[in-house]
Amino acid sequence: MNVARRSLILKMEPGDLPGHLQFNDFYNIPGELGDRLRHLLQTRTLVYGSKGKLKPVLRGYDSVNPWWYAKVFTDRDCVKLKDLYFEHFGIIPSRCLRCWKTVVVTNPNPEKQKVSALFKLRDILHKTGFPCKCGVDVRKYTPNRYSGFIYGDSLEQAFNYRAIIERCVRRYFPRATANVKRGCTEFEDKFTNPDEWDKLSFRPTEDYLEAIIETYDVPSIEGFQAHQATETFRFWIEYAHGIGDLSWREALKSQGYEPPESLFHKPKFYYEE
Repeated sequence: MNVARRSLILKMEPGDLPGHLQFNDFYNIPGELGDRLRHLLQTRTLVYGSKGKLKPVLRGYDSVNPWWYAKVFTDRDCVKLKDLYFEHFGIIPSRCLRCWKTVVVTNPNPEKQKVSALFKLRDILHKTGFPCKCGVDVRKYTPNRYSGFIYGDSLEQAFNYRAIIERCVRRYFPRATANVKRGCTEFEDKFTNPDEWDKLSFRPTEDYLEAIIETYDVPSIEGFQAHQATETFRFWIEYAHGIGDLSWREALKSQGYEPPESLFHKPKFYYEE
């Protein structure tokens, strides 16, 4: 389970929002807000940007990005909203309340999910043109090995995506499921019932953070270069091999590659005469 820090609740009037600040001004903000901002500056999670605001620094993955993006959702700014506002200030930003996801898996049993099916799911999602991603779910608090996510702006839109993608995927995987959820899994870990999220009063804290933190420049799908996709696909294959999912050979063949025998190390074993 991944639970964000305690929620920071600010009480202020619109006129209390700060204007242009100098770098040292951020170190002089009092109270818990100041403590958290100073920590983020010291760890370079935030840096001093332009126009008197702080700039989020993109958090990288330990190795390569385990997700392949069919279409990037440039209006979501998840680096700032989830990785910063939620994880470090414990709030659900208002824009996240409008995020509805359709979660797609080719088999509801994680132990029967195969990387060869993930490559096929990738092909299907690519043809839909939906704002979505698929890949290896490396989070320790989620059960699926491989999954896809389609991003909608309303519950109605998510249900429409669900009806279309479930029909498409079940042509190849009869046991495939597509389920609709609200926001991020991490939100549910901390705040449980999504139906109650609208009642939470985080807007003053969010407004203050919006006044001092720049919008993260989300790259477009054109930014997901071929070499990045290649590294992601390589990660999928290495991950699959590491958990004993040998369907990676079938996956490579489906992409037009004949896997060499020497792709992974095969030890020589010795036995007593």
